[in-house]
Amino acid sequence: MPKGGPANGDVILAAGGVVTRTTPRGHEYAIIHRPRHGDWTLPKGKLDPKERWQEAALREIEEETGLDVVLGEFAGSCSYMTRNAPKIVLFWHMGLVGEPHFNPEDTEEVDELVWLALEPALERLSYDRERRVLFEAVTRPMASVPGLAALEPHVTLPLGVIGPPAQGSKLLRWLLRSVSRHHTS
Repeated sequence: MPKGGPANGDVILAAGGVVTRTTPRGHEYAIIHRPRHGDWTLPKGKLDPKERWQEAALREIEEETGLDVVLGEFAGSCSYMTRNAPKIVLFWHMGLVGEPHFNPEDTEEVDELVWLALEPALERLSYDRERRVLFEAVTRPMASVPGLAALEPHVTLPLGVIGPPAQGSKLLRWLLRSVSRHHTS
């Protein structure tokens, strides 16, 4: 399928990464800003014709961020309906290699990259589906990402970060739904 857009009835296939770096403060995750959409997302993009998912994920990270990364294990997926077609996105864990030099190919597509710890990253992401991918990806061990120690299997998010339930925190409601679904399935 050409990158220009789906034909009638096609499914859009995309791949991306949960890009992680380790700092003295702990793990941080790459979140990008797309000015055309006015949103904050995990780096991702459409597969080129006959391209493998992992190849697309690595290419998209390089195109959107300019970062040098190493591919790790599968991190998660999401799917949703665009204006024209359903879209499926697969994500892989990726470890940063060397220094993080932000250098996107097209600054009209991606104009900013921030490195954030888990809680601020969850707050910054614009879409619940990507919050779920990030949360679930980093609360599982990442043994196959070179250079990164495995994360704790459980992450506790303090209420002060996401707001007390009385305030109707969107993130808290999302996390509670996710935990409920996980424990009931």
